[in-house]
Amino acid sequence: MAVNRSAVRVRLAAAAAGLAVLASCTAQNSVSAENYPRSAVRLVAPAAAGGGYDTTARTILEVVKDDDLVEVPMTVENRDGADGSVWMAEMSSSFEGADNVISVGGTASMYNDVRGETEATFHDVTPIAALITEYYVLVVPADSPYDSLDDVLQAVLDDPQSVPVGGGSLDRAVFDLLVLAAGGDPSQTNFVVYPTGAEQVVGLLNGDLAVGVSGTPEFAGQIASGDLQALAVTSDERLSGEPYDDVPSVTELGYEVSLANWRCVYGPAGMPDYAVRYWRGVLEEMVGTDAWGAAAERNQWETTFTTGPDLTELIDTTYQEIEDAYRAAGVID
Repeated sequence: MAVNRSAVRVRLAAAAAGLAVLASCTAQNSVSAENYPRSAVRLVAPAAAGGGYDTTARTILEVVKDDDLVEVPMTVENRDGADGSVWMAEMSSSFEGADNVISVGGTASMYNDVRGETEATFHDVTPIAALITEYYVLVVPADSPYDSLDDVLQAVLDDPQSVPVGGGSLDRAVFDLLVLAAGGDPSQTNFVVYPTGAEQVVGLLNGDLAVGVSGTPEFAGQIASGDLQALAVTSDERLSGEPYDDVPSVTELGYEVSLANWRCVYGPAGMPDYAVRYWRGVLEEMVGTDAWGAAAERNQWETTFTTGPDLTELIDTTYQEIEDAYRAAGVID
């Protein structure tokens, strides 16, 4: 049988070319991992300046630069839109596979995800590490007739519309879960959405609101001054820093509700493994510095560094908690 030597040469040439490409890619990946990062990195705060995302991003930048944890230039870029959901959609599509952009994220955008109002979720990007947890607090005016969380929830059970409760749109899920845990119907509560914590404080002090719900930093000043009284925080245990060290946790009071506002750093969809490993290492080193510890105490954050399967579990559990709260309140079917 005659051998087609031309065909053999073509096949051998094709195989050699394929091996050359494979070797080139392997070498390129090795170089990428070895020399990463090679150029400036963008750190995105997916909200306007001054909010929680922005504070977290700028704290990260300050600590990693001051402690020389990253040698290349880094900048914080604000990309506002729907509590971070707009930017997450960009990270899932326009920046797929990129290694030079990371973003702060957290529970805020997850509420939009559960309502079905977003184009991308945490399952469509590359979570790198959760950094901090910021708990919620329930407060009343200093002269309130309610002396405890039990008093508030009992009043809501007796007559839901008689207790005006104020908070941001994201804070409602916390109160809904507490009402549900107390045996009530969250869909019947008199919850009034206030865009900012400052407006909540005004509503509490002028009598428009009986109860306020927000992240612990929002009411710290008024609690310290005695204008507001903190009834409970949504942590498993009491917080250690003033003015919350004497405030009971909802778990301590018998309510199995631990929804919190955690923040993380994530990368684009398909972010290379070498970049993910690099940033996990940098962030883990960062949260161990004195500068980070001081910033966490100043901002009343609990450092809860979480990666890998534990981070995946945190994301899935948070989605389920929000879904449960929204379903109980009639927000979703």
